[in-house]
Amino acid sequence: IRDLVRSRGLGDVYKRQNKENAKILDVRPKDEFEKGTITNSINIPFQDIDSRYEELLAFKETPIVLVCALGRNAGLTGEKLSKKGFTNLTVLKGGISSWQQDNMPLVKP
Repeated sequence: IRDLVRSRGLGDVYKRQNKENAKILDVRPKDEFEKGTITNSINIPFQDIDSRYEELLAFKETPIVLVCALGRNAGLTGEKLSKKGFTNLTVLKGGISSWQQDNMPLVKP
């Protein structure tokens, strides 16, 4: 399962969002998400993914970039979604922390 969820750096994530129309799924808790997130992100907290994954079914074959604080929960979310048939998943390596360290933009939802 881990091989189906790739971990990618910032450049690849930015390219996927802009050129491949990837969806950004931020799995951080709502309060963290509301402090700042990547533009056009969808927030489904990690602890809610099992009960809310149906919200993502329309994007089952769409590229989805998974984001959390440091990368761990995004990877675990990717494993769960791949078991449910999602085929094009990428984890932001280092999470939102690496995004911020590289001075990439965050927006308030």
